[in-house]
Amino acid sequence: MSRDTFVSALVNMKKKFNLSQALFALYEQQLACGFILSNPAEDKRIREKFFYDKKSGVTFCLSWNPSRQLRKKHTLLVKRGILVRANGTQKLVNFDESGRACYLCPSNIAIQNPSEVLLPVMLGRKKYFIAANFSPITVNHFVVINRYHKKQAYSGKTIKTMYDLILKTKGDFRIIFNGIAGASIEAHEHFQMTTRAFPIESIRLSARDIFLQTSDFTAWMPSYYTPLWIVEGPLKNPKKTLEWAHQVIAAWESIDLERHSVNLIACQAGSLFRLFIFPRDTRRLMGPGKTSPMGSFECGGFFVLSADVKTSKNSGEKEFFQHAGLPEIRKMLSALKPVAGIKSIFDFIHL
Repeated sequence: MSRDTFVSALVNMKKKFNLSQALFALYEQQLACGFILSNPAEDKRIREKFFYDKKSGVTFCLSWNPSRQLRKKHTLLVKRGILVRANGTQKLVNFDESGRACYLCPSNIAIQNPSEVLLPVMLGRKKYFIAANFSPITVNHFVVINRYHKKQAYSGKTIKTMYDLILKTKGDFRIIFNGIAGASIEAHEHFQMTTRAFPIESIRLSARDIFLQTSDFTAWMPSYYTPLWIVEGPLKNPKKTLEWAHQVIAAWESIDLERHSVNLIACQAGSLFRLFIFPRDTRRLMGPGKTSPMGSFECGGFFVLSADVKTSKNSGEKEFFQHAGLPEIRKMLSALKPVAGIKSIFDFIHL
């Protein structure tokens, strides 16, 4: 079956059933054809440790996943047919400073990644493409790609797009957005999706954590090791929820346009749309034990370790995984606290 024929079949499946069913079929096909480097559900190299935190009610996950490093092995990617070199008649677009064409531009994918399948989807009134992550962190891990080459940055349409994905997948997926805080490709707007629940979803919430409640939505500021706001409202009528969440995010970023960003996780919680907002500061992207910037996965309580490079400042992520426990996890999250202190959301937004 050709790629175009398969995409047509997926589009028909999406129309007949829903987007989730089409994505599950896409994931299985990308596993079968070898585009996905390893299957997290069967990869015996992956090890996970869990730590329950009484203070927050969150059971954190520390994951050792060396297969993630395969994405950096150029020779392997070429051998597997995941990456091919363009010939002289094929034109790549949107090169970065090092001379590499954008990995997320659909026209480049068509040339460089012959086994990758892009499923078109309308989110709001804009066209996006959904592709399986060839180096997945979890099962059913996808990347949602803007049709156009647009910088990865939060806008007023970001959370509306996330909400639309929740609706179209019937709540089967969690949607994440990394601003300029954990995004591996900053030149092209994209989201991520996974069916795996994030540890943060089980955070303990009490009446004293509510700092704003209306008939339309509830906003929480629970006890956590890095600043966190949770906004939730009716899934069927999210207008006020989305409006208020946007005010919060826009206000935070406006304080320091150069350094302030966010990590976002959206999910369906029963009949509610729930959005986790992590205010970030680009001066504090790293935490002890991690050799790369932390993003939404880590903020959400899922810490992925894969690099075993030892430096003068760390002994390698594998050794860290072996000895780390709850104290180290708390330190990693605490290291992400923005430079600007946040006592309350009302410090920088007026309702």
